[in-house]
Amino acid sequence: MSNHIHQDQQLFTESDIVHAYTRAEALADGVLIDVSAMANFPGGFVIPVAITAAVQGELQTIPARLQGEQSIIGRTHDLLLGAAAAARKCRRCSTLMFEVELDVGRSSSRQFRMTVSPGDQGTPVITIMLPNED
Repeated sequence: MSNHIHQDQQLFTESDIVHAYTRAEALADGVLIDVSAMANFPGGFVIPVAITAAVQGELQTIPARLQGEQSIIGRTHDLLLGAAAAARKCRRCSTLMFEVELDVGRSSSRQFRMTVSPGDQGTPVITIMLPNED
């Protein structure tokens, strides 16, 4: 008996899948947050954009010294501007890293990862996450 798999054989078929966690489920569960409306600014994105809950946590964590000067909406806008600028530099990338300075006045930037992948219907969608997320 041969243990080799021929090129025309599939390891798994659709009937082997027990469960697939869809993007729609992740959005409904709050694992992903849809920011498409904010991302659709001139020079922004025309396809759906979501951020992970961890990214939202970063945006909501405004340092005490910046309370009253920054808002979650402003920080989200800065993130999306940074993502759009990174996407323009690498139009054919499916995954790219980019940095955004969320804490204005500090010389450190926060790194994020953006992926372009097929959504639940097979059309392109963007997800922005922390570098250690997948």
